[in-house]
Amino acid sequence: MNGLAAHFSTRGVRLASLPGGGAVPSDFGDAAAEHRATREACGLFDFSFMGAWEILGRDAAAHLARLQTRDLRALVPGRCAYTLLLREDGTVLNDATVWMFSPERYWLFTGRPSDGECVSGVSAVHDAIARPLAPRAVIALQGPASGAALAKLLGSQAVRDLSYFRFVERELPGGPALVARLGYSGELGYEIVLDESRAVDAWQALAAAGAAYGLREAGFGAADSLRIECGHILFLRELATPRLPAALGLARLVTSADSAMRGESAAGGFRRRVHAAGGHRDRRFGRAPVGASGGDHERGGFAHVRGADRAGLRARRA
Repeated sequence: MNGLAAHFSTRGVRLASLPGGGAVPSDFGDAAAEHRATREACGLFDFSFMGAWEILGRDAAAHLARLQTRDLRALVPGRCAYTLLLREDGTVLNDATVWMFSPERYWLFTGRPSDGECVSGVSAVHDAIARPLAPRAVIALQGPASGAALAKLLGSQAVRDLSYFRFVERELPGGPALVARLGYSGELGYEIVLDESRAVDAWQALAAAGAAYGLREAGFGAADSLRIECGHILFLRELATPRLPAALGLARLVTSADSAMRGESAAGGFRRRVHAAGGHRDRRFGRAPVGASGGDHERGGFAHVRGADRAGLRARRA
């Protein structure tokens, strides 16, 4: 049990074990209220259950080219990319996020620690290693007021300067943290990654900073309903049965030109056949809560996303 989970346990917060490892708060007493707070103000989530790995070495980029589906040659230090991990048959094992520190150092996050065999098991390249990161906490601050809340700790200019799918190192209560502008809620959002020994201090500081804006601590129930509204996939749901990227509407993420990419022949061939046939995909729909006000629609059938940022939907396309 990590530091945040132990903290929640002492408070009597109900924790749920996830397939693939990790535990997460189910809710903090009212999942529906936590959902509404994230849509209208901000929610604070513990995503420390995620799997995280570091890819190091002169051939780190070549290792990633075989591991995941995006062409990352244009990625620069301080930026992230949303991507997919495939099985050999071309079906989607999980979605993932790549963080680039330098041409010889990357981080990769997925929704479960058990993806490690996939991360380290691609065809060997000469000078690259993939290893689990030392224990880290991942705290997500999501919602239209999340930027204002974070600015109380980092300063307004630092928050304004952080663009979509970028990350920077900043000082938070307890020590340094990586702060990225991305999220899973369909709202403006940030994810904070730091040593788990400092996670409780950071959580409490973020909760206090957002209190004036109506922040609520939020659990997995709210995270799941929020991502359903905006059409994001979850390995427990949409990936519970094998599906190809095109069937999920994610063929746009298969851009790697590396012939050694895991699943390339199956996924690439299916994508070419789909294109020739005029397109085929499963239809996924979000749901707007009763009484939700009108707003912009990012994709047909998905619930509206308030605010000029449309953070989650646009970020997941980065």
